[in-house]
Amino acid sequence: MIIIEKPLAEKDYIFSQTLKKILFEESKGTLLVLDIETTGLSSYASIYMLGFICVDENPRLIQWFAEKPEDEYQMLYQLICFIDCFDKILTYNGNSFDIPFIKKRMSFYKIRFTQKHHDFHDLFQDIRPYKKILSLDNLKQKSLEFRFNINRKDSYSGKELISIYKEYLKNSSEDLMQLLFLHNMEDILGLLELSQFYAYIKIIDLIKKNKLAFQSITAKAYNNNLEIQIIINNPLFNLITLPEALAINTSYFGISINSKGIIISAPLIAETMYYFFEDYQNYYYLPHEDMAVHKSIGKFVQKSFRKNAQPKTAYIKKRGIFIPLGKPSELFSSSKLFKKAYSLSEYFLEYSPAQLNDQDFISEYSSNLLSNLDFSNLLVEK
Repeated sequence: MIIIEKPLAEKDYIFSQTLKKILFEESKGTLLVLDIETTGLSSYASIYMLGFICVDENPRLIQWFAEKPEDEYQMLYQLICFIDCFDKILTYNGNSFDIPFIKKRMSFYKIRFTQKHHDFHDLFQDIRPYKKILSLDNLKQKSLEFRFNINRKDSYSGKELISIYKEYLKNSSEDLMQLLFLHNMEDILGLLELSQFYAYIKIIDLIKKNKLAFQSITAKAYNNNLEIQIIINNPLFNLITLPEALAINTSYFGISINSKGIIISAPLIAETMYYFFEDYQNYYYLPHEDMAVHKSIGKFVQKSFRKNAQPKTAYIKKRGIFIPLGKPSELFSSSKLFKKAYSLSEYFLEYSPAQLNDQDFISEYSSNLLSNLDFSNLLVEK
């Protein structure tokens, strides 16, 4: 059995401390990032490499490699004591593959495996609900790395490496062994970098619960859009260093989450909108003018030119510039709200440049849009 152990590069050390802060928050603890390489998926397949990143007092990368098939027993036997040194264990699809596979091979060797006190995190399962938001066809680790511009030197899949390992067993080629080590190393380092997505997950959870506290907020209008930059009073934002922001788009506005906070982008819509009177019983509809007027005024109009207004005809029209509101919260219950049509549920507010400097309005407007994010449609069930 060959063991390689080396300290983390500065970039990876920073990622390890970031992940520790995200998963442990204020509490202290140790974390193990785990990945295995196998000779296949059948009942006869074995483990030929175990890769770890140890996030403790001495963050480091460790790889155990089976020079010959008989080394598997030694690796698994040593894993029992090794894994017990850590409070949390992070894998990618480990709940479905790595951990069951390890248990199966331990059972083969009659090695007892317990996980009573371990807190397992499976990034694959935790990220799966966000597949639609990420616009991914699949959730392979390499696909996710490509999505977030995380580069690899390794070009092989785990399946392709099976034949390379078998070839290594025949000739002990140093070059082949380095290919196997490189793939496993980039798997665990890639997982370490991708695990920052847990910060996004926690931030989205705060949005869903309407618990985001705004530290500062600014707004500007350009290119027919209203852009709102929100700095959030939450240390999670300082932990995001993924090279690409997480974008969430709805039918009428979008948000982008990055290390600087949240950017909301809403279109400035130049259109004719309708304001519908709720107390339609008190209005007449004037077909020729295509508008409703209060009965106190409409009573002076000839009966042949007026009708009792119905809910869908009790409106006035206005041509102007509007911004989407979605479903209004209580904060906008007294505002004049417009719609594109009676049958549609989305509401709009008339836009004014003065709103850009009204901190209370921008804050309330942003809170309303964020509360309109329908995560039941944006997220996929696990």
